Amino acid sequence: MALIKTMINIFQIPPKWDFQILEIINNFHRPFLDTILVFISNIGEYAIIWLIIGLFLLFFDKKNGKIIFVTLAIALIIEVIINDGILKTIFYRERPYVLFTDLHHLGPNTANSSFVSGHTASSIAAFLVLIKSSKKIFYLLLPIVLLMIWTRFYLGMHYPSDVISGIIVGYICATLAFLIGKKVLKFKYDHYHQNK
Repeated sequence: MALIKTMINIFQIPPKWDFQILEIINNFHRPFLDTILVFISNIGEYAIIWLIIGLFLLFFDKKNGKIIFVTLAIALIIEVIINDGILKTIFYRERPYVLFTDLHHLGPNTANSSFVSGHTASSIAAFLVLIKSSKKIFYLLLPIVLLMIWTRFYLGMHYPSDVISGIIVGYICATLAFLIGKKVLKFKYDHYHQNK
């Protein structure tokens, strides 16, 4: 029991390097970037941007759109269960701007756990699913994903370890979604990139 409590405490208290890296990134602020990155963060809330892109593919990609959208929905549902339902509940960590009031903080004051970054997890999960649609979409979505991750530091919402963990969780969610698609729903993903 003591071991479990120790492990939980490790994740609840960010290491020193976490804040040091966050502070370097967070200190780089420009007024025009504030507006842009707050907007990017807002469209990442509840995975709005990824669902919109998924719906676009559903209606305009007649060959793969349905499979992609269903897989995307599965990945995002898994992300909510793992991240919001389990990890954020067990490993509660205060937001950086709460513990370090001198951080440049933009955006809502939220009471939920900083660990794991939901924006990052959902973005990575969605990205890994959506790029199955075509090779070209990889280059369109990659900048959005990178900006979404950057907002977590820039807005003072997350520590680097929150984001790193979010990347791992997002990868797991996408992998599980593809597994469910293949084994349960009998989806075929093998020929997505042909002639695209």
